[in-house]
Amino acid sequence: MSRVGVPRGPDTRDPLDVRIEEKSFQSGSGEKFVVLRDFSLRLRSGEIAALVGPSGCGKSTLLRLAAGLDTDFTGEIARPARDRLGMVFQEPRLLPWRSVIQNLRVAAPRATASALDALLKAFHIDALRDRYPGELSGGQARRVALARAFAVEPELLLLDEPFVSLDAALAAALRAELAAIVENGRVTTLLVTHDLDEAIELADRLILMAGRPARVVADIAIAEPRGARTSARISEIKADALGRAAAAAP
Repeated sequence: MSRVGVPRGPDTRDPLDVRIEEKSFQSGSGEKFVVLRDFSLRLRSGEIAALVGPSGCGKSTLLRLAAGLDTDFTGEIARPARDRLGMVFQEPRLLPWRSVIQNLRVAAPRATASALDALLKAFHIDALRDRYPGELSGGQARRVALARAFAVEPELLLLDEPFVSLDAALAAALRAELAAIVENGRVTTLLVTHDLDEAIELADRLILMAGRPARVVADIAIAEPRGARTSARISEIKADALGRAAAAAP
């Protein structure tokens, strides 16, 4: 039995508390595949955590469970009492028959015009407000998807490989914009990625996953603020993470 979106009181300090006894899928032949078992994860308020691991280890499945998009599991997931959730998928998933500004308004009907204008400017898409998704490049569509997630003024932000397939320069620019907006709003964020460099650049905490059923093989806190991480320190964090992942490999 699953319990999702259990409200927490106003004095809570942990916007996301995941406790999964088991999550499984069934193949077309009827075979059962257990993806997650005895898995727990807790995020503190304002924290940016990155789930890192190989493809197929259950990262995206965990994110969908945390978002409440999949309730077929045993365990419990608790989110903030107000439960303002923003999510960015691997694909932008914009409504093709709506313009950029209309996509934001559909997601956040109570947002003021000035608030939406500020988001368009923050993600450098204000000149695209009246264009439709079919007229946007891949990078522009991802900017719109990020702006849409922030339009709801989220307490919890879930990101599933939001920069995948983008060229390195554009991905770096979007990561910098995202980090600045998240920090300004103190938004608790869970990022799914297979890119360790990306995780180290964005996160306060690295959660390394591996195996099936998936397990946490390392939980690494990064003390230095994003802007204060030197190349040497980044290399040190990366070496530590790779070493722990290798030690946990079968």
